[in-house]
Amino acid sequence: MSNSQEKRKGFRLERIELYNWGTFNKKIYSLNIEGENALLTGDIGSGKSTLVDAITTLLVPNQKITYNKAAGSTAKERTLYSYIVGEYKNTVDEGMGSSKAISLRDSKNYTVLLARFVNSYSNELVTIAQFFWLTQGTRQPNKIFVVSSEILTIEEHFLKFSTIKSLKKELKGIRGTDVLNSFKEYSQKFRRRVKIDSEQAMNLFYQTVSMKSVGNLTSFVRSHMLESSGVDEKIDELCHNFNELNHAHNTVLRAKRQMEMLKPIVADASKYRTNVKIKRAKERLRELLSSYFAKSRVELIEDRLTSLDIDKHKLESKVRENSHLLDELEESRFEIKDELNRSGGDKIILLTKDISRLNRVRDAKKRVHENYHRFAKALNLSTVSTEHTFLTNLNRVQEQMKSIEKDKRTIEVEKSLEERVISDREQQIKGLSIEINFLQRRKSNIPKQNSEIRDRITSELNIELPFVGELLRVNDKGWEGAIERVLRPFALSLLVDEVNYLKVSRYIDKTNLKGRVVYLKVMQPKSSSLPALVENSLVEKVDIKHNSPFYGWLEEELHRRFDYSCVDTLAEFRRFKRALTKSGQIKSSLVRHEKDDRFRVDDKRRYVLGWENQEKLVALRADMLKI
Repeated sequence: MSNSQEKRKGFRLERIELYNWGTFNKKIYSLNIEGENALLTGDIGSGKSTLVDAITTLLVPNQKITYNKAAGSTAKERTLYSYIVGEYKNTVDEGMGSSKAISLRDSKNYTVLLARFVNSYSNELVTIAQFFWLTQGTRQPNKIFVVSSEILTIEEHFLKFSTIKSLKKELKGIRGTDVLNSFKEYSQKFRRRVKIDSEQAMNLFYQTVSMKSVGNLTSFVRSHMLESSGVDEKIDELCHNFNELNHAHNTVLRAKRQMEMLKPIVADASKYRTNVKIKRAKERLRELLSSYFAKSRVELIEDRLTSLDIDKHKLESKVRENSHLLDELEESRFEIKDELNRSGGDKIILLTKDISRLNRVRDAKKRVHENYHRFAKALNLSTVSTEHTFLTNLNRVQEQMKSIEKDKRTIEVEKSLEERVISDREQQIKGLSIEINFLQRRKSNIPKQNSEIRDRITSELNIELPFVGELLRVNDKGWEGAIERVLRPFALSLLVDEVNYLKVSRYIDKTNLKGRVVYLKVMQPKSSSLPALVENSLVEKVDIKHNSPFYGWLEEELHRRFDYSCVDTLAEFRRFKRALTKSGQIKSSLVRHEKDDRFRVDDKRRYVLGWENQEKLVALRADMLKI
């Protein structure tokens, strides 16, 4: 084997490609190294450090990178975001006294980095790539990581796509290609393919990128080229094991002391058992006491009954004697009364009755008089001493009664209104409570009335009929309310496949559903290709549940019916044929425009999209607390 072949062993960088990276703007820039050593020269600002940072970004996590390090930078004067948007200078705002970066691109553009490594000795090839794009209003880039054993290029594989989803799908369809969402998995797969076992090698590569000097060679080798010995960890482990053994030894000694202390308790236990036997014997005797006392009580009661019987006979004899005496006294009373009547006593009796009757009349009038004066004082009326004063008070009381009656009617009207308001609130709370209890048993946001109609159909036919809203979710929270308005009729439609279409339509036709239902017949998509989307399309802001059998049909239907451009200004709104604003104004054609403000655009209680309903439950509970 020649020396040149020996040098070609292992994976070597063959080609690097950049698109929209830093000041490399709007076209593909490439560098063919072909596995050889390369010297990169140029004037200051010509892009040398930018190219080095692109290679570093492909191999090292961007959060560890100090960008522009090759030019001697120590501060964060460049970031991944600044490279993606192409910031190339700063301007000073004289009025505000602050500087602002000027960039070549906005968030609608994307960035691609690609490198190909070749092992000519083993005839192996590895292509790695990173795809970056920005979500409007954020500085944190989204990323796709690609590792492939095939030859990939930016022009052929990263420029001709309609959506991010379609790009991922096309890349996954390439043999030997992995599409990943995290740098850790991406780095592991790359190192496995190029046979780099240790992650330390990549850290060493980063430390040596653009190195200008090494202060202490020994420290550099220990820190970056040697594996950690782990002596400190072993010492900590030994100390931990010693502490555990020492604790176990102390536990054994404590157990021995406890055994010695328990011996007197064993002796006391024997004495305790003897005392228990004695106690139980005495308890049995105590239980017999109730019978003994009962017998004694019976004997005493019998003696008492005999004594009482004797007393009874004595009292009966005395009662008979008193009865004879009473008869004699009654005869004497009648004789005296008759004698009194013959002597004029009946007139005295009549006068006595008249006095008694007049006293009762006097007392009744006195009570009425006192009550009148008490009520008059409470009503701020004059004390009555003459008939004129009485009539004056009567007129005033009648006027006050009319005012009171009027106030009473007003209060009754107000009470009726309050009762109606309370009844309305109770109905609202009852409705919200029913909806909350229903949603707690479900995961989707579909309203109770629609779900119950669907449940009756599926129960009768024993089939699954999903709502469109259960398979779609808005991924851009800033546009969630507006997109909910556009997709609501579509979201509340049932999906019926061709197999079940006949029996579903037959059942719905013959059944009174007691409500409205819309169902869509789902057929296989006519073509595998999808039309290109408009700029900032609504379709890109909606996710389809990935494991749904209706995924392809829903994707085609969204492209066909809801390719609305999500615009921020009315100028853009007028420019597109179909457009949507954040306030919920919909332009479905050049002629038809719609805006429904019967409900707030951000009213989460009316949201029907998504396969999780926690946000809707929170909104409903908040409304219940406000009522």
